[in-house]
Amino acid sequence: MPHWFTGDKPYARPIIQIGHFPDPDIAGVPNLGDLVAPKYKKAVSFLASSGPLGRGLAAPPGVEKDIVAALRSSFDRMNADKVYEKALNARKLRLMATDGPTLQKIVEKSMNETTPEVIKQVRQLIFGGSS
Repeated sequence: MPHWFTGDKPYARPIIQIGHFPDPDIAGVPNLGDLVAPKYKKAVSFLASSGPLGRGLAAPPGVEKDIVAALRSSFDRMNADKVYEKALNARKLRLMATDGPTLQKIVEKSMNETTPEVIKQVRQLIFGGSS
């Protein structure tokens, strides 16, 4: 909730962010990926991928390129639509859109780096426990 961090008496203060891109509304707040030891970077990257993928669209492998292009174009037009922006603002939601090619790179990176060891680290980060 971005409005939690604004005003003279904010409800909360951000101390760390996690994501593939810095949040412009909390500039200066460190990113977890920049602070963890190298052995945890892939786990943090995996966790960070949920942000840009959270509202994205996915298609199965082998979808024709023209269909992918049409989906990406429609998604980009929706994100640029002022009516859509107004509807988000009315619900106190923000749009931090990422284009299709960038999302594709995030997915491919996550798929290539997510080994059983990375999943084990992520489970430990989320649920606790020892290695």
